[in-house]
Amino acid sequence: MRELDVEELLTYHPYLISEKFAKFKPVRQLTKRNYRLDMAFQTKQGLSIVELKKERLKPEHVSQLLNYCRAWETPSKPLASEHFLIGKAPQDPESLQNALRRTKRSIRVLILGKDIPRTLMLIGDRYHAYDETRYSNNIIEIKI
Repeated sequence: MRELDVEELLTYHPYLISEKFAKFKPVRQLTKRNYRLDMAFQTKQGLSIVELKKERLKPEHVSQLLNYCRAWETPSKPLASEHFLIGKAPQDPESLQNALRRTKRSIRVLILGKDIPRTLMLIGDRYHAYDETRYSNNIIEIKI
């Protein structure tokens, strides 16, 4: 699965990012100046930015997300209070946590394989973590 495939999955199943996005359709590949967002959700609170990484998360990814926040925030269009960084578990979790602590923005880190399960099964119209005791004819595995 490529990063674009994960983006596609999360576009149609945004509750995997956060239950608060369950009824929202994200904006994808939104550009402004030299920046391009992977995904964003326009909520009543404002724009919530989602950055996807196919690699292990690093402090630089926090900086990248903060640059996006600065680029998209305007006095007339405030941003939502929470943004998301999704990727593989960091090799150095402490440095990632330090980068998150240095910002005033609320950035929620979601780890593929932990917060977003790698193996999902479709039950009804929603994906859930794979459970071999339940039946589903639609099982996918996230590999990036």
